[in-house]
Amino acid sequence: MALDGNRVIAIEKVSSVAYLQAVFAAWNAGDVIMPVPSGQDLPDTGLSVDDRVDISPGGGWFSQSLAPDPSPKPAQISLTSGTTGTPKAVLLSRRALSDVTSRLIDIMAMDSSIREYIGVPVTFSFGLGRARAIAAVGGQAFLPETGFRPDQIAAMLTDGQINALSAVPTMLRLLISQRDLFLSCGDKLQWLEIGSQYMSGSEKADIRAIFPNARIVQHYGLTEASRTTFLTISDATEAALETVGRPTGAADVKIDDDRRICICGPHLADGILTDGAVEPLAQADGWLVTNDLGSLENGLLTYHGRADDLLNISGIKVPAELFEQRLSDQMEKAAGQFAVAGRNDPLRGWAVMVVYEPEVDPAALHRHTLSVASEFGLAPTDCVLVPVSAIPRTDTGKIQRKQITKLYDNAQPYQALAGKFERDGDKISAPLSPTEQNIANIWAEALGIENVTADDNFFDIGGDSLSAINLMLRAEQAGLSKDMMGHIFDGHSVRDIARLIDQQDTAGLPDDAREDAPVQRGQLAQLSDALNSTRGLLVLLVIAAHWMPFFFDRMGPFKEAAYQWSFIPFRLGTPGFAMVFGMGLGLLYMTVLEKSPERLRRKLSSNTIILAVGVGLSALVIAIRMAFTDGFPPIWPEKLFYTVLLFYLMIVPTSGFLLKAVRLLPSRIWGALLIAAIALALSTFFRFILADTDVTGWLSLGRLMLIAQYSYPLMLVEVAIGVAMGLWLRDNQHRTDLVRQSVTYGLILLIGGGLLVPLVGRDWLIEAGQPLSFPAFAGCILLLFAAFKIAAQLNVAVMTTRLLVITGILAFPAFVGHGLVMPIKDILMELGLPYLFALAIAVGLFVAAAWLSYRKLYLIYYGHMSPANRAKNV
Repeated sequence: MALDGNRVIAIEKVSSVAYLQAVFAAWNAGDVIMPVPSGQDLPDTGLSVDDRVDISPGGGWFSQSLAPDPSPKPAQISLTSGTTGTPKAVLLSRRALSDVTSRLIDIMAMDSSIREYIGVPVTFSFGLGRARAIAAVGGQAFLPETGFRPDQIAAMLTDGQINALSAVPTMLRLLISQRDLFLSCGDKLQWLEIGSQYMSGSEKADIRAIFPNARIVQHYGLTEASRTTFLTISDATEAALETVGRPTGAADVKIDDDRRICICGPHLADGILTDGAVEPLAQADGWLVTNDLGSLENGLLTYHGRADDLLNISGIKVPAELFEQRLSDQMEKAAGQFAVAGRNDPLRGWAVMVVYEPEVDPAALHRHTLSVASEFGLAPTDCVLVPVSAIPRTDTGKIQRKQITKLYDNAQPYQALAGKFERDGDKISAPLSPTEQNIANIWAEALGIENVTADDNFFDIGGDSLSAINLMLRAEQAGLSKDMMGHIFDGHSVRDIARLIDQQDTAGLPDDAREDAPVQRGQLAQLSDALNSTRGLLVLLVIAAHWMPFFFDRMGPFKEAAYQWSFIPFRLGTPGFAMVFGMGLGLLYMTVLEKSPERLRRKLSSNTIILAVGVGLSALVIAIRMAFTDGFPPIWPEKLFYTVLLFYLMIVPTSGFLLKAVRLLPSRIWGALLIAAIALALSTFFRFILADTDVTGWLSLGRLMLIAQYSYPLMLVEVAIGVAMGLWLRDNQHRTDLVRQSVTYGLILLIGGGLLVPLVGRDWLIEAGQPLSFPAFAGCILLLFAAFKIAAQLNVAVMTTRLLVITGILAFPAFVGHGLVMPIKDILMELGLPYLFALAIAVGLFVAAAWLSYRKLYLIYYGHMSPANRAKNV
């Protein structure tokens, strides 16, 4: 029989240009197509087939127009991929296919300029849907001859042959692993659609970073209801990245009482063909109840896996795909190389079986499986790991879980999972070895955090200059050698360092950590060194700005020239330091916020305490001087507390709110710059209304913190600009041309900002350190960072660079120490000492304390280097 008088054309499923030509010819003729696997007999659908078309292979360009048709006439019989059972013959109407095409064009804003590399076979609904949409807008499609190839995509982007891409997550993980191919051409991609498979939020963020100018969309759907929801990844917030978006047009979704996803809309298939008859898919109310599990929050759909993959383990119901997703989030480097399925268990009914390919580290998989199992309330014995040569998948990369159970139900496991967990609220720590636990405890105490894992390194969990000092003290108390401390600051993980301690040699460390290898600090360690070097130079500029007038005033006729010559670089110190502080927030602290907001809160609390002690000590010494000299004036609070440290005492505890505010906009960099603009407006407002006020006591201090050089609004402008730069560094830290990009943007800001001041009729000697100079100063910071990044990258560890790194680490203690010199000098003079003698003692105390601190930190940071490396790099 035929369907409503339409001819049925069986087309051989060979992904090629010839296949698309046959499909489009049938559409234009009003025929019903039925793609049939090559070499297989026609399925028993109860239909008579009027013709069969054999397809020749061959890729290349395809360009043909196709007009959507909203009529209810039948168009295609699709055979499902059969991941959970016997394939079904699904009847799709022209209206259903056209609705999907129209919504896809709208959500991606496609136009006739599109030239797309279709990375998936066009014999499946995803690839064929791309071809239909491209044809509907008058674009061109390219089908690769030899399958999906990242190098080919990069070359075609570079040459301008393509500007769009479609691929499934399995394919895109190849791009992520080869991201260097796209450093110079990724910004040329304009459109990217991602297929309906699980992809973690971090992977989506990686793709967004690789293709920064592309409109990136992922869909959720199934053969019976293709592309039901869309997630616009290029505009999505971090939270939304974990979802599959929301329905568009007339499509709609809901979740029933059994947590199943229900779908309705004109894109629904007509039904299932059985014995020549069509069995409707939708219920009487128009809703299709799928076998997919999900949840809806704020209109966004989160997919939790297949209901028929739900494992009942001693009464605990665990969706296999959701377990796999959680595991994938923790095992990012091995994503796609393991899968979760059910394994029959006589006692539990089911057990979680994690099969993994040879590339996966079983020990790491063991630890993370334990962690995820605990999240679901499972015991370690409820899970088993099984090594496999290859995971069973469909042609489009979908995991065949039933096949995994069938093949490996009785396979020999890697080992029985064992171990226990430490749980504090929602936080779970995987078991650590005794040495790992000792190191983790030291780090946790030093950083004010909990649950340090074996894979963490000092910088990943938010280590910075303040916490480095705390870590040093605690590690010494615990007996950790200086050699081990050096490896901590090189960016090695808890596991690496524990392995070195346990083995008492470097055999267990990565090659770049061995004593006989050239010292190569990790990427984040290099960035941290570059930031610390820049911060250290700026600290010296701030100190020089405070102390050099002592010498300038004694230079006679050269006094005025000395002041003018040094004015601008000295004025760079304070705003530049604030920008570098912000860069650290964007580069390091934003990651901590994303991984654990509570960890960030604890970290900021501990750093606030350190700064409060510094501010309090400085105020105490100044108070003693005031008691010895002129007593306490009406504005004594500002005399005691008004220093740049007071601003940092205020900004550190509020940094979490700043970073959260930055995340409110889809583009975090623009979010940071918006905050800078708002802070500048507030600074201008407060200066306007408070400039002529005359107050005393604590009000005088409050007034200064609103309008003065170290005021919170003005310095927040500088910090927010730094946050924007830090976020840019974080997003581009893996680029091989990061230094070149930093120099380029630095020069643009320096030259453009430098010309801005005279263009508006102002003088640089007046505006240095004021908002008008901030763009030029930001350019200087980027150029300094680039220079020190080269030094860190090339291991140019000359003494000057090393000392700047240590100075950057000791930045806040240096601020406190140098600020105490003059008050101590005045106290000593009141006790009867001569001016020069009192000054020499005060400066000598500062220099001695600095020398001891420098020496200790220098040995910790660089003392672990071998004699050969020390001779090479000093």
